Amino acid sequence: MSQFERARRLRPHDRQHTAGQAWARLCEGTDTALDDAVGLCHEVLRERGLAEGLAHTCLGFVAHRRGRPEAAERHFTRATDLEPYDGCHGDLGALYVQQGRYEEAEPRLRRAVELNAYDAAAHIELGNLYLHRADGHSCAPTEGPGDAERAERAFDRALHIDPHSGRAAIGLALALAHARGQGNLVAAESVLRQALERSLADDVRAQVHLALTRLLIQAGDAVQRIEPYEQALQEAERAGTLAAGKSECAYLAGIAEQRRGAQSGDLRVRLLSRRRALAHFRRCLRLEPGHTDAAQAMRLLEEENRISRSSRISTGALAAVCAVALVTMWVDFLWKHHATAVMVTTLTPLLAGLMAIAFLLPVLSRLKLPGGMEADLSASLQQVSSGPAGEMSLSTSWMSFTAGPVGWLPRLDGWLPHRIGQDTD
Repeated sequence: MSQFERARRLRPHDRQHTAGQAWARLCEGTDTALDDAVGLCHEVLRERGLAEGLAHTCLGFVAHRRGRPEAAERHFTRATDLEPYDGCHGDLGALYVQQGRYEEAEPRLRRAVELNAYDAAAHIELGNLYLHRADGHSCAPTEGPGDAERAERAFDRALHIDPHSGRAAIGLALALAHARGQGNLVAAESVLRQALERSLADDVRAQVHLALTRLLIQAGDAVQRIEPYEQALQEAERAGTLAAGKSECAYLAGIAEQRRGAQSGDLRVRLLSRRRALAHFRRCLRLEPGHTDAAQAMRLLEEENRISRSSRISTGALAAVCAVALVTMWVDFLWKHHATAVMVTTLTPLLAGLMAIAFLLPVLSRLKLPGGMEADLSASLQQVSSGPAGEMSLSTSWMSFTAGPVGWLPRLDGWLPHRIGQDTD
C-alpha cells in the first residue's frame, strides 16, 4: 500500500491524496494501473478543487501512453489553464516538439524555464527544439544567435543543473558538432567522455556510448584515418554489453567495421572487415527485422562482394594474359629471334604496367556506403523526444537523448515535486 493510499484512507475527502495515488498508479505503468489512475483522476475532477490541474496532467500522460496525442494535448492544455504558474508547460511543449509543432512548442518551453530555471528537463527539451530547427525542420525566422548556438547554451545549462544527465551531455555534443562543424568534434567527444566518467544508469550509459560511436565515425569520415573507426568499434561493443539485444549497437558496429576496412590499404584486412560488417548487419536484422538502414547496408556490402569477386577474376585473368605474353615475347626474343628489340622495349613496360594495374585495381576500387554520418545524426534527431512518457525511453532511435515531458508533480500545499518514476511507496 502506498503512502498516498494510507493518507487517502485517513482523509477520504482530501482529493490531493487521491490525485497523488493516481500518479502512484501511473508510475506502475501496467494497463490495470493506468485504468485505476484514470478512475482516480475522474474522481478528483468530479469534485474539482486544488488537485484538478494535477488530475488533468495525469490523464494527459495516460492518454499519451495509450497513443491518443489529441486527448493528451487537451488535458495538458487544461492543466496549464488551471495552474498557469505551476502547470505542465514543459510537458505540453515536449508533446508539440514530438509532433513537429515547433512554433507552438517554443513559448511553452520558454515558459517552463521561466517558472523553474532549474528544470533540467525543460532546458533539454528547449535545446532539442533548437536542434530540430537548426537542422532545417522549421522555416520560422530567428533573431540573434543561431539555433545551434541556442541549443548549445540550453544543453550546457541543463548539464550544469544535472551533471549526471546523459541526455544533456549527448545533446550538448550534438549541438557542438552542429554549431561549429568538423573543427569542434574534439570538444563534442570530450563532453561525451566526461559524461561516461560520471555515475549513470546502464541504459543511459549505453546511449552515451552509442552517441560517441556515431561521433567517432563522423570524425573518421572527416580525417580519413582508421583510428577513429577502431575507437568507434570499441564504443559500440561497450554499448552492446550494457544494452544487450539493442539492434542499433550491431548496426553502428557494422558501419564502423565497414569504414575501417575501406580505409585500410591491406586487401586481407578489407576482406575481413567486410565479413565482420556483414555479420554485424545480420545480427542487427535478427534483433530488428524492420531495420531498413541495416538491410540497405547489407545489400550494398553483398553487392560489393559480388563486384569484388568478379573484379578479382577479371583482373587475375588480365594479369595472367599479360604475364604469358611477356614471358613468350622474351623467350622468342632471346632464343628464336622473331621478336625485335623495338617490340621488346615497347611492349615490356606496357605489359608490366597492365599487370601492376591488375594487382592494384581491387585495392583502389571502393564502394562507400551512402548516407554519411550527417544523415545518421539527422535520423537520431528525429527521434530524440519520446513525448510525455514520464521516463527515459530506449526506443528505436540511433541516439535518443530527450525523454519528452517528464511530468513534475505540481506543488500542493507545500509538497515538494515528485518526478514520475520516483518511489512513492
